[in-house]
Amino acid sequence: MWRPFLLVSASVAVLAGTALAADLPVAPPPPPPVFTWTGLYVGGYGGGEITHSSYNTVVGPPLAGPSHFTAADAAVVSVAGSQTQNKGGFTAGGQLGYNWQIGMVVLGFETDIGGVTGSTRRFSTGAVFGGVPFGMTQSVANGLFGTVRGRAGIALDRLLVYATGGLAYTSGKYLLDYSDGVSPAFGTASAGNKVGYVVGGGVEYALNNNWSVKGEFLYSQFSRVSATGQIINLAAPAFTNTLATSARVQNYTGRVGLNYRFNWFAPPPVVAKY
Repeated sequence: MWRPFLLVSASVAVLAGTALAADLPVAPPPPPPVFTWTGLYVGGYGGGEITHSSYNTVVGPPLAGPSHFTAADAAVVSVAGSQTQNKGGFTAGGQLGYNWQIGMVVLGFETDIGGVTGSTRRFSTGAVFGGVPFGMTQSVANGLFGTVRGRAGIALDRLLVYATGGLAYTSGKYLLDYSDGVSPAFGTASAGNKVGYVVGGGVEYALNNNWSVKGEFLYSQFSRVSATGQIINLAAPAFTNTLATSARVQNYTGRVGLNYRFNWFAPPPVVAKY
């Protein structure tokens, strides 16, 4: 007589358990990993730039003997050789860097190297010896351009706003040529790998966990390169005047870049727990 009762009781218990299980809340899926800017990255850039060159030239007195290259002539040539010039060009290259993200703060370093095409060239004219025309050519040839910079910024999830600054270096050559109907002259100098400083800022946006795009502006200034030469007059009486000249170069650069970030040294992603 107990058998039917036991079967009915078991059926009721199974049905009650199923109903209770149906009422339990379903656990939500785990959230995606939290994005981080930490990691090693490599990429390339391209953009435009303006090269600003400021020249300074001083023609000194004759080295010996009388000279019909007067002080007024020397002043005219000095003024013609002390000018400024702007020239636009293009820049392209590659970069390598590393970021550390601490909360919303992102710290890192970046080094880049590339080329700049905005070389400047200025031709000046005037008259000496009471009317003899002269011509003077001054040029700064840009070439290699690189930086080693620190970066500090604020991360708004996948958007990074940063400031940057550090060391800049460049290779180039400054050249001055002077000539007139009476006096050949020369003055040259090689800038070598001149060192200066660079400051700027930009924004970077992560397209996904590895790829990001950026836009930035940089201002750089390099130490002045100097040269000495002579203005040699072959007319009788012959004379030689000293020539001291120099140039300083500043670059204004706007560029965009594409970076690929590796996760080799990045910490494991943080996953929120419930």
